[in-house]
Amino acid sequence: MRLSETQQGQAWLRLFDNEDTALATRLLDNTVFVSTSEFRRWIAGEIIREAAKGRLALYGEREFPRYSRFFNKLAPGNVRRATGSVGPALIKPPRGSIYIGSEGIVAQLLSELCRRPDVDALLTPGPDRLRPMKTRGPTHRLAIVTDIIGSGNRIVTTLDALWRTESFRSWWAHRKIPIEVLVISYAATEKGLARVRKHRLKPNVLTLKVAPTIYDQADDSETIKTLCRKYDPRPIQEDPGPYGYDNAGTLLAFGHGCPNTTPRMFWAKGRRWTPLFPARSGVEVDVPMERATAAEFADRLTGVNRPHLADPALFARFDVEAREAILLLAAIAHGLRFRERLASRTGIDLPRVDLLLDAFARAGWTTQANVITAAGLDELKAVGRVKRDTSSIPDDRVSVYFPSSLRG
Repeated sequence: MRLSETQQGQAWLRLFDNEDTALATRLLDNTVFVSTSEFRRWIAGEIIREAAKGRLALYGEREFPRYSRFFNKLAPGNVRRATGSVGPALIKPPRGSIYIGSEGIVAQLLSELCRRPDVDALLTPGPDRLRPMKTRGPTHRLAIVTDIIGSGNRIVTTLDALWRTESFRSWWAHRKIPIEVLVISYAATEKGLARVRKHRLKPNVLTLKVAPTIYDQADDSETIKTLCRKYDPRPIQEDPGPYGYDNAGTLLAFGHGCPNTTPRMFWAKGRRWTPLFPARSGVEVDVPMERATAAEFADRLTGVNRPHLADPALFARFDVEAREAILLLAAIAHGLRFRERLASRTGIDLPRVDLLLDAFARAGWTTQANVITAAGLDELKAVGRVKRDTSSIPDDRVSVYFPSSLRG
């Protein structure tokens, strides 16, 4: 189901002027909605998989005051030795607020996983529990868990707080048992992902989706920015601005809440404006989302300049794996190179993008630099010829080849 097809989505679209409805509808349908169950399933799966490699210390993303330490309790004496059995609180509402954001559902999930005897993980342990104990060795794998890396500010401040902890820097420099820092996030923007990866701790970032933004849509980004400003329900000078916090302009929301990095017209209330996600709540829209239909794949092909392939009847003849392969190859032919940008523009999960890129290179359809070859262009042309075949059983090699050869 598309967001524009939901009762809430249709009510929201009726707020736009007639001349803006088509653009608002496309923008809404390019917005990724992740159900709470899907979010929990993926995060839990990643934590279980990583914990099987070695014990994890699990922490939720949260705000840290500037220049603060991750572990702020120090032992008496001149040596700045962090101490304590409990680490940062999983839930800490922003100053002056009683409301809990996405850290609430993350905290609950981490608590459930750490209670399981088959998951080797510690829930927000302090430095004393990270150090060697009589019953076990040290824990040297720290994972920070969140739902989305938008601007990257909160994750970076969390990593900065770790670095400012003297004991942590000592562990970091240990040659025999080096500290490993992981960031587990369901989604991330290209900008936020790059910023976190550049941090001096060089965290291993695990993410499933690259969140689309208003800046990388098929339409002119300036037209979309004009739309966001025109229907911004609050004064332009108020934070976080019409494009969301840090002007991130993300187009992704969860069943447990809409990030403040999305444009304000999605979640802020105005005198004559009822947002799609009131007070950033996604509860009313948290409905089971089906996998992308043939029509949705066709729409995405138009966005990568392949309108001649954008025929739902054509795509209905391929399974989902084949549709993803065709769409990704078309995006590469459009000139997109980097895996994060390909995932953002196509809506294909990042691990699936990696799998297909490897398959394309091995098949000779693309170079190692993700540039399409003559053989790759021939494959796209062959897909277009499937359209002319009206028999019930396809006899061309592409419609048979894609599903069987590119599943990995």
